[in-house]
Amino acid sequence: MPRIRKVRILYHSSLTNNLPNLISKHLRQHKLPFSRLIKPLTFLLLVTITLTGCQTRQQQNCLQIAYSPNTLQLSHFQIAINKKTIDSIDNNLSALTWNEDTRTLFGTLNKPATIVELSTQGELLRKITLNGITDPEAIEYIGNNQFIVADERFHRLIKVTLNEQTNSINSQDALQLTLEKSYQYNKGLEGLAYDHQRKIIYVSNESSPITIYKITGWIESDVIHIAEIKKDWSAFLTDISGLHFYAPDQTLLVLSDESKLILALNKNDQIVGCFPLTTGQHGLWHTLRQPEGITMDNKGNLYIVSEPNFFYKFTQK
Repeated sequence: MPRIRKVRILYHSSLTNNLPNLISKHLRQHKLPFSRLIKPLTFLLLVTITLTGCQTRQQQNCLQIAYSPNTLQLSHFQIAINKKTIDSIDNNLSALTWNEDTRTLFGTLNKPATIVELSTQGELLRKITLNGITDPEAIEYIGNNQFIVADERFHRLIKVTLNEQTNSINSQDALQLTLEKSYQYNKGLEGLAYDHQRKIIYVSNESSPITIYKITGWIESDVIHIAEIKKDWSAFLTDISGLHFYAPDQTLLVLSDESKLILALNKNDQIVGCFPLTTGQHGLWHTLRQPEGITMDNKGNLYIVSEPNFFYKFTQK
C-alpha cells in the first residue's frame, strides 16, 4: 500500500474554502482510500479552526463588510514591495503622505524630530530637521510646498513650508492650531488627511478616545469649524495610527496599528470597505508589525510604513 507523504501546509485565509479541492487532489494523486486521511485531515481542520479563532473581533467584523460599488475597492490590492527595510532609518518611522508635485513620499521620525523624503520604491532621499516640534506623528501635503505636521504630545497642528532646498524647519513662527488634549500621555494626534476639493482637514486622535475631527477654515480663513465623525469605532478599531483621503472616489482610509486593518469611509462617513493587514491577505506573508502611516499616489498605488523602518507598496490588480 502506498505510504502517506508528509505535506507542509501554509495557512492562509482561503484554506477553508479550498479544503475540498485539496482533499480530492491528494486522494487522486496517491490513490488512497478516504479512511487513510481521517487523522491528518482532522489535524488540519483543528489547525484551521484554531488559526481562524486567533483573529480579533475587529478583524472578523472587517471581513464581513460588503463593498460599495462606488468607492475604492480595497480587495483589488496586492502586495508589490513587502517589508522593505529603509536604509539609514533605524527606528520611529511614522506617518506618510504623497507629494503630487515632487512625485515622492514624505514621512516623520520623532527621535529626533525629522521629516524624511522617500521614493516610491522605499529609498531614502533626504532628511529635514524639525525644530520646535516635540513629537511629530503625522504629516499631510496640502499643495504649494506646504505641509501640515501633527505634534502628538501637545495636540497641535503646525503648517510648514518645505521646498527642494529645505534641510531644516523652525516651527516657532508657523501657523498653529491646538485641539482638545487627550487624557492619556502618548495617545494624541496620530493621523492626517486632506480633501483638496472640499478643503477639509481630517485629523485623528489615536485612542482614549478614538476620534476623527473634520476641520475647515483654518488654512483659508479666520473662521474655523471643527466637527467630529460620530461613530462607535469599537467594532472595528482599537486605535487609529494613520489617515489618507483618496480624492477620485471620495474615500477616507483609516489605518489601525493595533487592529491590523484599514477601514474605508465614504463621503457620508459610512464604512464601505475593509483591508486586513494580516498573514495571507493581499499577498502578505506576515502580519504588519506596527503600521503607522498610509497614503496613495496619483497612479492608485497604496503605501504603508511600519515601525521601526519597514516599507510596503500595494498595487491594484
